[in-house]
Amino acid sequence: METLSSRTVEMKWKRILFHMCVLPSMIYGAETWVLTKSARYKLATAQRRMERCMVGTCLLDRRTNAWLRGVTKVKDVVASAIERKWTYSWRLAMSADVKWSKELSVWRPPLKRTLVDQ
Repeated sequence: METLSSRTVEMKWKRILFHMCVLPSMIYGAETWVLTKSARYKLATAQRRMERCMVGTCLLDRRTNAWLRGVTKVKDVVASAIERKWTYSWRLAMSADVKWSKELSVWRPPLKRTLVDQ
């Protein structure tokens, strides 16, 4: 985090570091997430906070999110998570193999209960 908040490091290198390290770790496992409105809000808020740290501003400076994104030029975390989710779903749907991930994704509960469950 010291590199991202350093004033001597160019924004180009901060952006590369963000895309290589921070972004993948933020959306690790996003393929299986349920991206609710609150989850999207939390991801976007965390990203904006990191971007403010990269630029060296704080909330009291009252810079807009559009200005912040224009300065940092990093990918949107929420859009990346949605893209990963759709890519994973497409690969899973086109897969001819029977895999545990596909079995879990399309699992349906049994219609009738056994005597032990009742």
